[in-house]
Amino acid sequence: MLTRLPTKHPQHETVSKKYNQVKAGYSGELYVDRVLNEIAFPQGTAILKDITLEINPDFQIQIDTLILSPTIAFLLEIKNYSGTVHFDVATGKTTKLSPNGQVEKYDCDIHQLDRAVTGLTEWLQKRNIQIQIKPILVMANNKTEIPEFPDEVTLKYAKQLPRYIRNFITNEPRLTINQIQKITKTINENRRKWWNDKACKRYNISPNDLKRGVLCQICNQPATRVRGHSWFCRTCGKNTKESLQQSIDDWFLLVSPTITNRQIRLFLELKSSSAASVILRNTNLRRTGASRSTTYTKF
Repeated sequence: MLTRLPTKHPQHETVSKKYNQVKAGYSGELYVDRVLNEIAFPQGTAILKDITLEINPDFQIQIDTLILSPTIAFLLEIKNYSGTVHFDVATGKTTKLSPNGQVEKYDCDIHQLDRAVTGLTEWLQKRNIQIQIKPILVMANNKTEIPEFPDEVTLKYAKQLPRYIRNFITNEPRLTINQIQKITKTINENRRKWWNDKACKRYNISPNDLKRGVLCQICNQPATRVRGHSWFCRTCGKNTKESLQQSIDDWFLLVSPTITNRQIRLFLELKSSSAASVILRNTNLRRTGASRSTTYTKF
């Protein structure tokens, strides 16, 4: 989205901020994954990541990491903050003071964790699954300053997780390996795909506002079609075939799950319908319909 959204667009700052948050969050989750590798979990333990479940039509939860062991389940809400963090349950806000003095406020992490536990408990009970859930708010950045630890939730730095989790792992299993496998299968079958809503819809951006054309994967500038179905970037002097596929993927990520000949012509700024037809035929897409009503989707 940032590649195709003009810098002066009114939503550019919002998308850029969201991108940086997601990037930091993902980096934090990767670090926690490495820390969890230090733990010798009992046989049969399953670790599920990035789960979105629908509890009811108006209630959905997102879980960063769920650890299903034979004795207990750990629900991890992972945050990757830099600077100083204050938790205010009364106002429902988590405040971060960055090293550069910038103040940012987020929805309360404690409320978010409580909401996830409540939703997961309800979701499991509807399926007659009984297991103790231990929620943990995890600070992935071990340098994050927390002047006052909240009383309402268990908060641990990532490096503290192995020792803390080991204290709850016993030799008295409540779930068998088969039961854990069934729970894991049920969760995976019911995951909600967050990417069903395309980015333009999520951020209320008109597709007409996006930069058009096949963009160079190296410098993000428009590339020119050359003989042999490849694309040449005059800005950086590179010739790449991958830029076309990435630009088609941009459409499916940002705009719509389907595309037509006319839409690809406009989006990639192709000169003719025959050129669009050649690209659509040579791309791994599923074709539906005939003649002018033909649409293409990703497999």
